Amino acid sequence: MERILGSIIGGNWDAVCILGPTASGKTKFAVALARALSQGWKKCEILSADSRQVYRGMDIGTGKDLAEYGEIPVHLTDIVAPAGNLTGD
Repeated sequence: MERILGSIIGGNWDAVCILGPTASGKTKFAVALARALSQGWKKCEILSADSRQVYRGMDIGTGKDLAEYGEIPVHLTDIVAPAGNLTGD
């Protein structure tokens, strides 16, 4: 984690993208990284790009770990009704 933090801070990055397979610990890592960066550098927020977590009320089976985010703001979860449609248009 220290090497990653040093690389981000030293490179003055504006965004970090965390990718990986389902249930590989991406949320836990993203929250830990955001907390570490928020304490010593810049306040961080998380933008979720999960195609299923955008739907409101579909917490079971989509891996929404909303309680895990704690004080870290998270965006793009629970933004569309289940019968709704979300496009990139």
